[in-house]
Formats: sequence, structure tokens, C-alpha cells
Amino acid sequence: MPEVHIFKMFVLLKIFLYCKIQTCTDFYFKRQKLMRHEK
Repeated sequence: MPEVHIFKMFVLLKIFLYCKIQTCTDFYFKRQKLMRHEK
């Protein structure tokens, strides 16, 4: 059943993108805090 395979890939992609966005925002906020600290 190829539909199941496509669905799994879609879910994995969504999870991957979500994690990527989370880490990117975390990194951004940490950098912002560091920048404020330096001032």
C-alpha cells in the first residue's frame, strides 16, 4: 500500500520541519539574550 508509505513520509517531514523550526527559534532567542547581555 503506497498510500501508507506516503503518509509516513509526510508525517516524518512535518516532524522534521517542526523540530527544525523549534531549534532555530531556540537558537535565535539564545542569541538575542547573549546580545542583550553584552550591552
